[in-house]
Amino acid sequence: MGAVPRDLYHLGLYTALITMTVTGYVAASALGQTALALPVSQSFARSDIGEALLLTHLALKWVLLALVGLHLAGVLKHALQDRDGTLSRMTSQPRKEKENA
Repeated sequence: MGAVPRDLYHLGLYTALITMTVTGYVAASALGQTALALPVSQSFARSDIGEALLLTHLALKWVLLALVGLHLAGVLKHALQDRDGTLSRMTSQPRKEKENA
């Protein structure tokens, strides 16, 4: 995978994570969850915009699931096909050096 698709993937992943967090916070405010530090006003959270944010939150679970699946596929590709040591660098395991024949 080249640099541009990889960067677009990461941008999409981080955007989905942040958006899901914000929309979930608004949805929790609509339910009157008392554990929230700074809840959004219930009138806003229960408005049409709040309802749209809730639907966005529910749809994003599938987007995140697909992005995590792509991420796992990339991990398997690097570990099993490329064998480039990417996984060992992330897990702090020493990498086996290739023998020069």
